[in-house]
Amino acid sequence: MVLATSVDDVTAASSLPGPTTLISTGPRPPFLISQLAASSPLRATLEACADQPMTPNSFAFAHRGAPLQFPEHTRESAVAAARLGAGTIECDVTFTKDHELVCRHAQNDLHYTTNILLTPLASKCSTPFTPYNPDTNAPATAECWTSDLTLAEWRTLRGKMEGFNAKALTVEEYVQTGTPGFRTTLYAGVTSGTLMTLADSIELYEHMGVRHTPEAKAFVGGGFNWTRPAFVQKILDTYKTFSIPPTRVYIQSFFEQDVLYIVRNEPAFASTAVLLDSMQSMATAPNAATFAAWIDQGIRIWAPPLFALLDMQHGRLVASQIGLQARRAGLDIIGWSLERQGVLANDIVDDTWYYQSVLPAIHNEGFALEAMHVFVQELQLVGLFSDWAGTPAYYANCVGYGHNPVTRSSHAATSWTNSVHKDWLVFVGIVIVFLGMVGMFNRARTYLRQRPRDTNHHAPLLPRCD
Repeated sequence: MVLATSVDDVTAASSLPGPTTLISTGPRPPFLISQLAASSPLRATLEACADQPMTPNSFAFAHRGAPLQFPEHTRESAVAAARLGAGTIECDVTFTKDHELVCRHAQNDLHYTTNILLTPLASKCSTPFTPYNPDTNAPATAECWTSDLTLAEWRTLRGKMEGFNAKALTVEEYVQTGTPGFRTTLYAGVTSGTLMTLADSIELYEHMGVRHTPEAKAFVGGGFNWTRPAFVQKILDTYKTFSIPPTRVYIQSFFEQDVLYIVRNEPAFASTAVLLDSMQSMATAPNAATFAAWIDQGIRIWAPPLFALLDMQHGRLVASQIGLQARRAGLDIIGWSLERQGVLANDIVDDTWYYQSVLPAIHNEGFALEAMHVFVQELQLVGLFSDWAGTPAYYANCVGYGHNPVTRSSHAATSWTNSVHKDWLVFVGIVIVFLGMVGMFNRARTYLRQRPRDTNHHAPLLPRCD
């Protein structure tokens, strides 16, 4: 029975994809390029790269994997992100009832990112499904938390495309008809949507050779008998267990105290610790004094929403003043998140939040590339989160920005030895050592039998072994 388990584990490990050598960005970047003005120098530059071989790029941070088309925080989504060119892939970290770390965007999102409501585990949800009430116009509701389930229960679920139907009269409608129109359910069938624990994601990302960016998510509710420092520490300890170099781990948090905890208690992870900014508008943006204070405290990377980094000047798209101030203060910047806004040219009805500071500049879908050009040329962003990593990967490859961070010889071997079948490696090692000792012993016997007794008159004669 033990042997069967080990063989299964070995097979599972060997089936994980390896590093991507040449990426496939798909048709989206060329489509966006075609939307730029014919006279645009940026268009000419990017079109010239259409047939250029491209590699994974450090600028491309995969936001929840590739959720423009694949269910977020699933194995399939992460693999797609790597093939699109992501150099770094995210795992938003929350926890189960038994304090196991799992990849989900929020502790309370299972009802609209998984199939839980269509399974017997729906009975364990914090808030059961209630259908839409056409008389009062009250929306359909439900709420299911990762902390409602044990890890074993959580593993039985399947990821689905993010979304729900607020006017659903049945639970099936609520789950199956809520995907935003600019996305797709093509890759969200019953045989896909494989959920991942944090450890699963580390093993997969190491096999693919990409960097890691976990986010320590907010706690929802209370009574979990867990503190923020203990939660953050467990995340970091998981990476230590897999012997991941700290500089390849971009741990994020919206909580400044989380980042400061890392600076003070895990300094090896501090240089790549990311302070996410929860600002909802420019009215709550940080200023130069705040940036200076962060630098003094050891915070090195600031990650605001995209609108915080853009502005208009004489009708032209430019970097925002706070973005420039952050760079002058010595902060690196990672922006979030490209490709979440839907169709920009559709009278801007999908989602204006990400570009609220520069809405007059949006005339077509090519705006995403114009914004990216500002991020790189004026602010030198370390990375850009995107729901479709092929877009920033294409741009970065084309203009010669960033580098290929994918390791050809990843720490997959290390993670492999940390798995269940490491005992077999130890056993095999002992056998090899034993056989080697037997071989040496036999060779010594043969040598002593053939050796003249008076070869070295100054050394004591060795007794014959027979």
